[in-house]
Amino acid sequence: MKSQALMNIARLSNSLIAILILLHGLLCFINVAYAEPIKVGMTLPLTGKLGGYGAAFRNGVALFQEEDVQSQKQVTFIFDDSQYDGTKVSSAVRKLAAVDKVDLLYVWGVTPSQVAAPIAQQSGVPLLAMTTDPVSKGRPGVASLQLTLETLQSAISHFVSDHNFKTTGIIVSDFGAATRLTELLKPHLPGLAYHEVVTTDSLDFRTLAARIRSKPVDAIILMVLPEQTLPLARQLATQKVRAHVIGGDMLADEHLREELTAFMGEASYVYGEVDADFRKRYQARFGDTSHVYEAAAGYSAGLMITDVARRSLNAKPVELMPLLVGPQYQTPIGEIRFQSSAEQGIAAMLKARVYSERAYKLDPVRPQ
Repeated sequence: MKSQALMNIARLSNSLIAILILLHGLLCFINVAYAEPIKVGMTLPLTGKLGGYGAAFRNGVALFQEEDVQSQKQVTFIFDDSQYDGTKVSSAVRKLAAVDKVDLLYVWGVTPSQVAAPIAQQSGVPLLAMTTDPVSKGRPGVASLQLTLETLQSAISHFVSDHNFKTTGIIVSDFGAATRLTELLKPHLPGLAYHEVVTTDSLDFRTLAARIRSKPVDAIILMVLPEQTLPLARQLATQKVRAHVIGGDMLADEHLREELTAFMGEASYVYGEVDADFRKRYQARFGDTSHVYEAAAGYSAGLMITDVARRSLNAKPVELMPLLVGPQYQTPIGEIRFQSSAEQGIAAMLKARVYSERAYKLDPVRPQ
């Protein structure tokens, strides 16, 4: 009898343990299901000269939430139009932090990131910045996704070498990133025939076109603003100047690139890597793949931030940065792993490629 009683007690104990485990799992599920969603403030150029970049980024976020329906309950994105204007960025970041009380900030672009980083650090709201510069240096509350100028320079240099261009020229607008990139490029360009610098408000390039007509080259490194690209190409065409154009991210606009190609013969551009399958899905959903790298970056941001939301269980904003920078993410813009250093702060380095106009395929690029 005593043995039977002990067996009954053991069975009862096992049943209670099973019930407790089940209740614990159920409570965890309820906690996740009814946890407050993370609020993320995104400052992007949705209108203005760079509106196409921000719109593509927002499309990428939307595509992620369409493909991961559960994420819509776990993350709320609040979009703010910066118009790539420093004053608007400053106002937007302060409002998102103080009024909307977001848990995390995301800022796109070099100038917006430079403006937003010190404000975010002061406000105590963690910031993820998409930029070329180490804005996270010395700021533990800021992490940066960096497509560095050195990486872009390396991709262009390899493209020029692999295509056996013998002579090159540079035409660049006098704004920071473009001038810095072309200065990095100059020592690596074969047969550099000219380096022409134009003002950012210039649309009259007739004198320039006449001057370089007598200096034919195989390739032109073209780093001017989007609104300058076609006027320059037209005026070069009147002087019968034709060459393989290698541009920056402004040529990620499909329509602009097609028109430029009609004037110059062939166009390629340097940008970050994009997963081919993502490109197909994005094209099927939105039709136009202009600025698809921004779209892939938006999708990647949604993926990383949702992963944080699923692991945070209502963590305080100050606790989100360690959750964000800990894992290794497989994203449409490549493998992302944040690392910390004195030179960069918390940063993840992204890879670049040169996209060829021929069927928009990636040309082979040597390992970085």
